[in-house]
Amino acid sequence: MERLVGASLYHRIVRSFIRRFYTFLGAILDDWLSRLVGPLSLFFTIWGLLADGAHTKAAAIGLGFLCWLVAAYRVWAKQHIELVKYRDDRPRLLVPPHGLYQDVRTFTFTTTTPAPRRAISTAVAEPPVINQSHRQFPMLHLRIKSDTWTPLPTERSLARRVSATVTASDVNGKELFEMHGRWSDEPQPTHLAADRSVTEILAVDFGLGQSRELDLCLLERGECFGFNNDSYQRGVVDRQWAMPGSIHCLKVRVQGVLIDETWIIDFESVENQFRNLRCASIQRPAFDAFLPQRVE
Repeated sequence: MERLVGASLYHRIVRSFIRRFYTFLGAILDDWLSRLVGPLSLFFTIWGLLADGAHTKAAAIGLGFLCWLVAAYRVWAKQHIELVKYRDDRPRLLVPPHGLYQDVRTFTFTTTTPAPRRAISTAVAEPPVINQSHRQFPMLHLRIKSDTWTPLPTERSLARRVSATVTASDVNGKELFEMHGRWSDEPQPTHLAADRSVTEILAVDFGLGQSRELDLCLLERGECFGFNNDSYQRGVVDRQWAMPGSIHCLKVRVQGVLIDETWIIDFESVENQFRNLRCASIQRPAFDAFLPQRVE
């Protein structure tokens, strides 16, 4: 059994090496200068191995190595330029100073009751009575701004189809819930047309330099609750997003086309007020390690 596993692993490694070597040769043949000096490196190397004089042998092998180095550099430079272009053209999202903030927002609740009956019936039906009430809630928001990595942005620098996921944890690090984030400037789900879905407002686009806000949570009588589009269907205060205690932690992850950013937020809720607000960006995804490093 061990021999079969070892043989399978060996053949897999060999096939992977051959495939990558063919890719390398293809990259050399795609560049005219590499296509010219590549065979020369082989010619000089063979000449140096067959030559009689020590000086001739050393000179030929040195020229062969130089030709090989030029060919390899041309392949590397072409891929490096493409990676730098990818790195600089991709969109960038950040939380500006004071991007984590609180305010008080007013929600309007509408109820409809049947019209009172009259002693003498009429042919015209009485319209129902519409009652409105207003309530205010302290809320916590995260402002996210679109930025660029290069002073000359392109169409690829625009942040597109960006959605957010908010994960809440207690003081011990235990996960309480995970919910879709709500962008503050998107329509309320209750105001959407009948032929539209809530999923249409989960992802948004950012213009260059544009800021958008995420609604995170609210306070009701000292208790903290997560807030998103689902909350409108449950009377604003949604018990499934309850965050017990006074010390809270949120992880906000935004993803989109060429975008994957995460922030950790810590805060306290005391007497219908958010205190000690802290926001920090965590390490970028692992694929960034393969990109050329930026020199600030």
